[in-house]
Amino acid sequence: PSKKYPVVLSCVYAGQGKEGFGRYQVLDTYMANEMGYILVGIDLRASMGYGKDFFYGYHKSLGIIDAHECVSCAKYLRGLPYVDGERIGIWGGSYGGFLTLMVMCNHPGVFHTGISWKPVTDWRNYWDGYIAPRLRRPEDDPEIYKATSPVFHAEGLEGNLLLVHGMLDDNVLFQDAVWMIQKLIEAQKYFDLAVYPRDDHGLTLRHESLPDCMERFAAYFEEHMGLGPV
Repeated sequence: PSKKYPVVLSCVYAGQGKEGFGRYQVLDTYMANEMGYILVGIDLRASMGYGKDFFYGYHKSLGIIDAHECVSCAKYLRGLPYVDGERIGIWGGSYGGFLTLMVMCNHPGVFHTGISWKPVTDWRNYWDGYIAPRLRRPEDDPEIYKATSPVFHAEGLEGNLLLVHGMLDDNVLFQDAVWMIQKLIEAQKYFDLAVYPRDDHGLTLRHESLPDCMERFAAYFEEHMGLGPV
């Protein structure tokens, strides 16, 4: 009770697919046991089990309503006596990487450090079968695509950001990372980058790339947010 711990919102993700991300709990265990962090999992909008309205609640609000929920979680954590409010981080992959960018760019100052892995940065690039039911199509509502795509919000970035992507990704194409990089450069924003030249969305070379990726995540939080309580 007399100490304040750093906190990370771990592997954020919206939608019913979040239960499939349990394989990254080894990183949570390491950061909790060896690094002295509090790890938080949050049921964001569209999580299953909370009724129809909650399930469909992020329609046309991808990265908007769930980003607000991440911010609300951070504000709650900051009010706890054992949380170091100056050291709150966030990371996610795929949709979670997109959400991390939306949080870091649209809610500056809330999160100290973020890691965005294989993120969609412009929904105009993504599969029509996934995105059309959620946002309609770009020609139907171009403004909502701007509101929900991180490439249009790069100038708002504040805090430490690590951007990670596999160059052979055939789900979220590597071009999404490249476009975000260019926008961050144009906005004169500093960021860090890790690229996996031989890996796809799921990290093809899992025996070597996944350990490297997880170790890199832990090291990035340690570098910027330190170790253990104060």
